[in-house]
Amino acid sequence: MNPSDDNGDDDDDNDRCDFPSQEPLPEYRLSTGSNPGSILMCWPSKGGIYRLSNVHNVQRQFLGFDRRVAKILRPEASADAEDAFCNQLRKLGARWWKSESPYDYEFFVDQYTGRPAQDKSALYIGWPASGGVWALSMDFWDAAEKGYGVIYNSLTMEEQCEMIEEFGGTFYQDPKDCPYLDLPENEPTPS
Repeated sequence: MNPSDDNGDDDDDNDRCDFPSQEPLPEYRLSTGSNPGSILMCWPSKGGIYRLSNVHNVQRQFLGFDRRVAKILRPEASADAEDAFCNQLRKLGARWWKSESPYDYEFFVDQYTGRPAQDKSALYIGWPASGGVWALSMDFWDAAEKGYGVIYNSLTMEEQCEMIEEFGGTFYQDPKDCPYLDLPENEPTPS
């Protein structure tokens, strides 16, 4: 519309480009993209969100998820059931965030390259059947240089524990002593 053609009508409806209203994106408990590993999330009753990245077959087995499933929508679970699932996810090193905003995660990713930020750490956790927990935490880039991602090729949790030990991980007889896990105070450990 040319300003000189303006007849004084305030009928802007003809000039507006309306987009159909969009429904909010679905929230996923489990999501898998084109790379190996998945992202698992849960929504505790205290608010916020627990998020665990790089979830592979052994972690899926530990949590009871089929390895062939790519996505699972957020379930409509009771607060108690969701808290129980969150407690399981925390045993694998899930981190709690105040909100789901992608901006909460931005320190993990270099904004220019899209690759993990320099100070991101890699965490490998293993729960042996005999009790306790194995943990290996190190700088993401050091782990990549040493090829520690091979830990994700484990076929069982026991094999994952063996690899974590082989690569210099630390064993904690009492999992609550592991500084990398945000375990609930009253949660029994797997045995």
